[in-house]
Amino acid sequence: MDQLEKCIYEAIAVLPHHHEEENEEELGASTREVIYYVNEKYKENINENCIKEIVKKSTLFSSSQDFDYLSFTKPIYFKYRSLSNESFFIDILINQRLFAAKLHELNDPNEGMYYCDLLKYTEETKSAIRKEENSLRICSLSKTLHNILLWSHYADGHKGIAIGLELKPIYTAFPLKYNSTNLSVERYCKGITAMKNLKNKHKDWKYEREVRVFTKRRKFVDIKIKIIVLGMKMNKEEKKTLKKLITNIDKDIIVVDNFKGNFSLPNWVY
Repeated sequence: MDQLEKCIYEAIAVLPHHHEEENEEELGASTREVIYYVNEKYKENINENCIKEIVKKSTLFSSSQDFDYLSFTKPIYFKYRSLSNESFFIDILINQRLFAAKLHELNDPNEGMYYCDLLKYTEETKSAIRKEENSLRICSLSKTLHNILLWSHYADGHKGIAIGLELKPIYTAFPLKYNSTNLSVERYCKGITAMKNLKNKHKDWKYEREVRVFTKRRKFVDIKIKIIVLGMKMNKEEKKTLKKLITNIDKDIIVVDNFKGNFSLPNWVY
């Protein structure tokens, strides 16, 4: 990836993505905002035609039919992390992998709960669901970089990081469905399975825009780190050290500061 491709990649990764209002289909980052981002941050004199040529030639990017929006050929997801345990972060960085947790290790105490008629579903059936739950491990990711609650809850109050990554082809990311109640086995002709249940969550969690990767007892999910965004409250010395560490381990990873302000043009405040 050359420098200009990196600039465009960074812009698409960190800018808010637009959606179709009715079906929430993701359109991508505004091409106009991408141009503005590159010009302002990197002082590149780049215009729309130049970006069009780069997007056409590169396998990294795709665009909407009218070229109003830019996105990635492969989806990028974000993992928010605290840096309170440096060894965990170094493991992620060197081994390009993320930990997959067991069900009881997740932070929502209602995970895995479902409704059923106890007279219809035997202990054997419920035991089978519990057995499946115990065999699964879950790696939770987000489709968004732009929720302050995610930074607060999972990235040490904005002092941590968000890792932008691609999943290896052997994995599937399942977007969660958000509901007002727990699932009921009556909604499924064959009843609830652990996998079906864990692809759903209460609507209060909708802001996380979560996707989940499931593994069978495997503790780690293989990834390719593309970009690391540093929290707004990380101090300058920490940023300097972290940038040097990341560059020494993998110079292809883009490292960028998260910044305050809004993305409405032309009033972009750093």
